[in-house]
Amino acid sequence: SSGINAEYGDKDKQRLYWIEKCIQNIRHHHCVVASLIHLREMCKLYSESHHGYGYVHKMKQLERDNTLIQLVINDIEFYLDQTKKLPNIQDCKPADVLPSRCYSHVDELNERLE
Repeated sequence: SSGINAEYGDKDKQRLYWIEKCIQNIRHHHCVVASLIHLREMCKLYSESHHGYGYVHKMKQLERDNTLIQLVINDIEFYLDQTKKLPNIQDCKPADVLPSRCYSHVDELNERLE
């Protein structure tokens, strides 16, 4: 029984470590889309039966502890300021612009807004 509890404890510690890394990435405008995707997926791993947490509860806790919504809003503002500096962006379709080389401009915004 203690082995199972230790395993859950280690998984929780790892999950919390990576959640914090994702939040730091968002705060510093680094790999934001990937961090938001990972953050959402890690929070979904919290089941309702595990420590009374569920996805919604965990997201509310992250918002309370980190003002997550404000972090994302700040990042959207930063991102939009950066895209305005791209050369010839007005001549392109948003789906064709790849500011991060991984995601289109549309995907960058959609992931941040999801």
